[in-house]
Amino acid sequence: MADAAQDRVMAPIGLDIGARTPEETAVAICAEIIAARTGRPAPSLRDRSGPIHAGGDHGRAPATEPAPGNGRAADPADDPAQAAGPRRT
Repeated sequence: MADAAQDRVMAPIGLDIGARTPEETAVAICAEIIAARTGRPAPSLRDRSGPIHAGGDHGRAPATEPAPGNGRAADPADDPAQAAGPRRT
């Protein structure tokens, strides 16, 4: 890859919002694109020193068992039913 092309590569990409899932990572990337386009300052992962997942939990309790079918750990915060609260009838 030519030096000029390599200088245009942004990595790691995304805002430093503690994204853990693919969906959260997509939001972090889109948010960084919007911030760059609008000229707004934002905490990019490129500005961090060291690993982007230092500590690994970003303030959330670690998951303990794999979620069925996707090979990643289950996280109660990812459950929309839990986020919605008790169901009303």
